[in-house]
Amino acid sequence: MPKTIVKEDREKLKQGIMRLLSIDGRMSFQRLGDLLGVSKITAYNLFLEVKEQYGLVFVPEININEIWKYEFLKMSSHKSTKKELKEEALEKLEEFGFQEYMVFYKFINGMPTDEEINSYINNPGVPESLMKESKVQHYKISKEYLPLVQYACRLKGEYDIMLFVLARDYRELDVFLRRFGTALGKYTKHCSVNRVRNELGFFPIKREAVERFQISETYKQILLGLTDDGRQSIKKIATTMKTKPETLVYGMERLTRTNLLTRVSYYETKPTNNINALVIMEIIDQLGWSETREKLFMKMVTDSDSNGKHTEYLYLSYFDHPNGIVAIMSFANNTDLDSFINFLYNNVKGINVKYYQMTSTINGNLGIRDFDMKYSSHYKMLERAKLMPRVKRLEKIFDSHASLSGKFGDE
Repeated sequence: MPKTIVKEDREKLKQGIMRLLSIDGRMSFQRLGDLLGVSKITAYNLFLEVKEQYGLVFVPEININEIWKYEFLKMSSHKSTKKELKEEALEKLEEFGFQEYMVFYKFINGMPTDEEINSYINNPGVPESLMKESKVQHYKISKEYLPLVQYACRLKGEYDIMLFVLARDYRELDVFLRRFGTALGKYTKHCSVNRVRNELGFFPIKREAVERFQISETYKQILLGLTDDGRQSIKKIATTMKTKPETLVYGMERLTRTNLLTRVSYYETKPTNNINALVIMEIIDQLGWSETREKLFMKMVTDSDSNGKHTEYLYLSYFDHPNGIVAIMSFANNTDLDSFINFLYNNVKGINVKYYQMTSTINGNLGIRDFDMKYSSHYKMLERAKLMPRVKRLEKIFDSHASLSGKFGDE
């Protein structure tokens, strides 16, 4: 008879499988079982349980900062002379890649409904008159290049709404802001824009955004396939593309090796932690911040390793104005949120803290909620400073052979 797993042990195993899937969402059931110390069939059943319980959706974590390199490579790949490279590829260098922005709105007289906001987010249009006014005709802005909102939520506090937007650059973002303002013209509002540079976590990128990456067709189809289902086999993606699986395996290994594909992970559609907060830590004293920032990162690692709870850190990024860090966190209750804010006030020097409760999601999804902080750049920094012990990490982001043979998903 198969071994019966008691309830307490089963919950620990489910937490373990969530943690492993956050590191490598394409991990095979055999590998999951080996790392958890259970059989393949037990790992499979646990996988189905957590997938249903938390509503897991597997998606690629795409490093937006690396897109420009692949777009440049595609543009320059058929240039046979330096002159062609200079005239055609290098001159368009500033048009390559995407930038990430957070846009905050405060409404003065009335509040738009979710339907009003989504009506524009889901159907963005750029009238010819606005294109001329923005003076960015050389970008050939159309639906193909229009900035895309990947996430939108309501806030409680100084601002009412936050949008996470991908755009080619600020001039293209300006077109979006004007058009969005026109669409919600009956509401008086203030707007604050900040470019962000991601350090930890991610916002799941929508299929429409991946389709607009001007990268090689092989790489794009891999990312599109993973966006549709992060655990589908390379063989299935190859069948859709009508190409050889071996070609895609090589392409996926290259995307991973060059860090365009950070990992395949998941987001939760039925999270247990529903107190989401956006915290802005403005650096007002660089010396004080430098002296105590390790305390913040060490707390993040400690909280990540706490038994019986998800990590509270979903997204961490650098801010330009004000100079500092923005973090999105998820807590089980308001007491935990207050405890973290008090920790910042009492232990981290050189920062001014503002936080906003994220009351509801309007569009898109937040990223992983159970990330192993030992895989973050912050933990590696603490390792080098000998403030945290060195750890052995899973070396492979995905198993090439398993991915080729199709041993993923709901087999």
